[in-house]
Amino acid sequence: MEILIKESEYRFMPLGHVYSTTINSVSDVIKLYPVFSCDEGKRAGRAFFKLNDDSEKWFELTDFIMEYFSGDKSEDFPEYKLIGFENEDGEIE
Repeated sequence: MEILIKESEYRFMPLGHVYSTTINSVSDVIKLYPVFSCDEGKRAGRAFFKLNDDSEKWFELTDFIMEYFSGDKSEDFPEYKLIGFENEDGEIE
């Protein structure tokens, strides 16, 4: 799927540079996010996503994933299980 990515510094939002790329999975979007977002000094900002041929609305990472990849994510993420809760002593209960 062809998407657009906008990197926008906090001080200039909602303006920003727009890039185009093709992705094949949720993991592709997740890998792109840190490339286009930054949290250092004056250049701190965020990355936004939308489909190339879609609406005018830009999505933040989690909203984009929920909008376009809301089906079964088992193929994109490794299996995991809850093993407990870490208490104040650092022990997992």
